[in-house]
Amino acid sequence: MENTISRQDAVSLLKSSKGRYFTVWFTKRGDGSPRRLTGRFGVKKGVKGDGKRFDPAAHNLLTVSETVQARDAITGRMRTVGTQFRHVGIERIEQIRVGGKTFRVSGGSFAF
Repeated sequence: MENTISRQDAVSLLKSSKGRYFTVWFTKRGDGSPRRLTGRFGVKKGVKGDGKRFDPAAHNLLTVSETVQARDAITGRMRTVGTQFRHVGIERIEQIRVGGKTFRVSGGSFAF
């Protein structure tokens, strides 16, 4: 059963996940194609410390560490091969799954 929450509540719920994995379904800004991202906040590994060249909050973006998986050629099982940092457009989030619960995100504007 899906619950509906506001965009503001969805972002708060994602940020309060305390390093646990979550899934976000959203529409990409560039070409409008649907995308599913599984990742988490709070990842420090691989960060150089230079900082970003822009402020993601000013562009309504969330920075998420996405877990990249690949199928092992020998065993056929999925395994984690690394992480990559991605940006998710807050206004394009359609659905989230946090802590085993799925929430549909209702429309409306968002303000940091």
